[in-house]
Amino acid sequence: MKGRTQDRSYQYQDFLRLYNERDQIDQELLQALAVVHIPCTGADFVSYVSQIPKSRCSNLNPEIIESKIQSLCETPLIYTKGDTIQLRFELNQELYAKLVWGQKLPAFILAIRKVFTLLDRLCTESYDEALQKDVQEQGSECILFSLRYLLYHEKKTHDEIIDFIYHFEELFPEEYQKKHPYLRIFDTPFQELWFIQFDAQTTAKIHLCLLHQKMSRLQDPGPILESLESLYSSSDLRGTPAHTDVYHFLSIFYRLRGRPSSAWLNERSIDKDRMGWSLGVRAFQSLIEGNYENAMSTFHRAWREIRQEHLVQESFMESILGPFFILTALNQRQHNITNEQVLTLAAHMLIPVYESQQSPWGTHLIYPIVNQIIAPYVNQVDAEPLEPTLSFRSNCSLLWLFEALYGLWHYGEDYSRMLKPLRKIYSAAKRSGYQWLEAEAGSIIAHLDPEDLLMFQETEALHLRLGTRSLTNLHPVRLGWRNLLERLRDVGQTKGQLDTRRGHSESTRVIWVTQQAPKANEFKFMPYVQQQANEGRGRRG
Repeated sequence: MKGRTQDRSYQYQDFLRLYNERDQIDQELLQALAVVHIPCTGADFVSYVSQIPKSRCSNLNPEIIESKIQSLCETPLIYTKGDTIQLRFELNQELYAKLVWGQKLPAFILAIRKVFTLLDRLCTESYDEALQKDVQEQGSECILFSLRYLLYHEKKTHDEIIDFIYHFEELFPEEYQKKHPYLRIFDTPFQELWFIQFDAQTTAKIHLCLLHQKMSRLQDPGPILESLESLYSSSDLRGTPAHTDVYHFLSIFYRLRGRPSSAWLNERSIDKDRMGWSLGVRAFQSLIEGNYENAMSTFHRAWREIRQEHLVQESFMESILGPFFILTALNQRQHNITNEQVLTLAAHMLIPVYESQQSPWGTHLIYPIVNQIIAPYVNQVDAEPLEPTLSFRSNCSLLWLFEALYGLWHYGEDYSRMLKPLRKIYSAAKRSGYQWLEAEAGSIIAHLDPEDLLMFQETEALHLRLGTRSLTNLHPVRLGWRNLLERLRDVGQTKGQLDTRRGHSESTRVIWVTQQAPKANEFKFMPYVQQQANEGRGRRG
């Protein structure tokens, strides 16, 4: 069966228009294909649609159905590969939802289970090892089939299907990094109507997952954020654990976008159960405003409340408030014994626990970097230095911030190879409205490239408008001359040790070697110890 392959020039509205232009039988065939998910042969598909109870296709001659399918394959609505067909993924959720709204889904599921053995096995609440292996061989669409089936047909909650998200991550890690399964289902594009079948808590938790993914990829949250704000204000969610989860997320998310409101800053209107979190968010606000002393004192007040309840402490430490709580203690450590205690607690107890617990905020990836920053002040020794990559590793938009701060604080202005990825991050944050992250990226760029005066001016103006101050000021930035001075000190000690060895037959000297600097058309000198053998030949030490 020949047909047109994928044409990326078509957008969602174009596909929907093409769908609406087809007759009712064609539309029903496309809806039936939306339920299948996986590629299937034309013969299997004809057998399936012929057995759908009370459908338009069930009374048609198979040859007529084949002709209809052949006609659809000549449009961009269907992928074709060999003798298999598959619906465009952009239409999958839209057409699946039409069956749900029309209360036709059970009949389509009943027919599909008679024809497709694998899909029949996927209509389950758990995967055994054999099924996981078959799913891995067939493709990730199998898990999307199970997720939609459980959500829409079986009316399961988010908590009851979370294992299928874990299966997706385990069986298809590369696809999971590129696009979370909820993004593949609900962001094609997002529509609020798709959630009317779910209870309020399931809707809220799926929204939170979608927003975490948007934030991690520095993408515009758009209507997802508006929908969650509306749900948070409604009576449907109030008093549930999901309502608290939404409060936790939005209280931080607004700040990343540079738009906190007074309602999120006034802990007098907050319940006792949320007091610790509210104080933690206020401390974070003081931190990004540059009021470090007030930030730390408020963090201490928050911690006294938070540590009383394990689940609250876990939520706090798995959010970005945890890493910022620890880093803020660095600023006043010389004058505050309590801050020293925070650093010790973090290094020996908190970080080892929470770096092993996966979090949607990406703190399991951030804590090793935080540990690297505080190690010299807790253990009094420098840990093995990390090499910040500033990649979108695990699609975590906050990971780059901590990597960049570490690189700036540890390597200083010499580490300008961070500039290229930082500029991409800056552009993405600016394009999608994450104003505070935009300002932070710009500040780090300005530190690494002092000649970029425009970046410095724009970033300073943005910080001024937001009422914030760059986190680069939280900890001393290592300057280039300081690196050179430390290198000279180390070289001098090495030379002295060699020259004082008894019976040593070689003399030593300090030489200066020219090295290419990270920036184009620049170079720098670095000192080294060179030993000279008896024959007079110099060799580098």
